[in-house]
Amino acid sequence: MTLRRILIPLIAAAAGVLAASATPALAAPTRTCVPGDHADCRGVDLRYRDLHGVSLRKADLRGARLHFANLRKADLRGARLDGAVLHHADLRGARLDGANFTDAHLRYANLRGTRTGSVRVKRTHKQMGAVAGCLTSTFSVQVASFVDADLQGADLSNADDPLTNFAGANLSGANLTNAMMQQSNFAGANLTNANVASAWMGCAFMNGATMTGIVGGMQPGNPQDLPAGWGVVNNMLVGPGANLGGVWLGYVGLQGLNLHGANLTGTNLTGSILTGMDLSGINFSNTYLDGAQMANVNLSGATLSRVSMVGTNLTGANVRNASMWGNNLSTANVTNANFSGSFSDNMWAYQTVYSNTTCPDGSIASGADTACFPGNPAQIQPCRKPWKCGMGSTRSATRRALPRVTSRMQAHAAR
Repeated sequence: MTLRRILIPLIAAAAGVLAASATPALAAPTRTCVPGDHADCRGVDLRYRDLHGVSLRKADLRGARLHFANLRKADLRGARLDGAVLHHADLRGARLDGANFTDAHLRYANLRGTRTGSVRVKRTHKQMGAVAGCLTSTFSVQVASFVDADLQGADLSNADDPLTNFAGANLSGANLTNAMMQQSNFAGANLTNANVASAWMGCAFMNGATMTGIVGGMQPGNPQDLPAGWGVVNNMLVGPGANLGGVWLGYVGLQGLNLHGANLTGTNLTGSILTGMDLSGINFSNTYLDGAQMANVNLSGATLSRVSMVGTNLTGANVRNASMWGNNLSTANVTNANFSGSFSDNMWAYQTVYSNTTCPDGSIASGADTACFPGNPAQIQPCRKPWKCGMGSTRSATRRALPRVTSRMQAHAAR
């Protein structure tokens, strides 16, 4: 009897446990909402939903899933989208005044022509920043927030979003062409390979931003608080890793800027001042350096392929272990320059000035009777087929180029 009294409760308890485990758990109810003004759509699945033109003013969409959603011309003024997922969403022409996209995910979203409204800001003398006419802070007046948002590959072209907070956002590969981003905050943002062609970036905060591979000439109006080594030249963001291929940077001063890792293929640097700069390892293929001031530059390990350096000042330059092919060094000054260990072929150096110049083979060239590269009348006759002899390699072509370079430099100096 005693054993029976003990076993019966135990068996009953075990049966209850087994029954409970065999009963499927009830699924948590799926949240739904009716999108509209002040709607509570937190965490709601709105993927692929057509919300074209819908008013979502002050709606709570925190954590909502909006992949591929159509939010074109939607009114998101004052809406909360913190942590929402909007990959590939279409927000073209949407109103974003006061919207909060902090930590939101907007990879490859289309934000072309989005608007954050206009804000009038009264500037005082104490508010002027390092750039003339800029405020030193925008946090009290910013009208939309994308703090730490993921906007990789997003299309923000033609967006009218001044005073927007992109601090810490991932904008790598984003398209900001012709976007209105004045006074916006890009502090700590990732702008790797972003396109800012014709963008309005005046007074934008750029401190701590990553801009490797950034490309495109901006509209007039410089951003402020640029990272160390960066600057704005001819409305181009110039700095380490910048994509400057094929752009015009002639007759400008580039000292003090860091060009490590920059793309300078096909760039026109005619008459520019690069004195004493560290340009080691840079690819200068098809670049124009005619009349450039490059005394004491470091070009060690650089690629100098089909570069025009007519009349360039290379006094004291370090060109060791560089790759040189098809270059025109005619009338260039290579006094005290060091080319030791460099590979050179198909060069043209008509009337180049040699004095204590170290040649690629380690020999020293000084005066008219010695030379590192072919081109002086005592060594080689003028090339009659330029396409076989490198860029601008005929004597007549060199003579025609010199007056043009000289006259342009004189005109620039007069300005």
